[in-house]
Amino acid sequence: EVSNVQPLFKDGVNGIIAVAVMTPFMYVGFDVIPQAAEEINVPLKKLGKMMILSIIMAVSFYVLVVLAVGYVMNAEQIKTSMLSATGLVTADAMGVAFNNANMAKV
Repeated sequence: EVSNVQPLFKDGVNGIIAVAVMTPFMYVGFDVIPQAAEEINVPLKKLGKMMILSIIMAVSFYVLVVLAVGYVMNAEQIKTSMLSATGLVTADAMGVAFNNANMAKV
């Protein structure tokens, strides 16, 4: 429901800061970019554009994941999922979205 996303905007700056503080921990895979840049054989100008595009796409993906989880689960469900044995909120959101516990395992 759209109302699940409301606390972020209702809380104003505090909600946005809370998300912004957590977000850098999700960018673990960005060390792949310089490794790939060493091995790729393209002009430097094109390489720069590719790197910027890959960062924009990665940020967009993470934003969409956060919005999707917030859209599918309410605050109580997210808290329960965080305190569960696995703590995999995104996986639990898949189970809720498809109304099937096996989807959380996929």
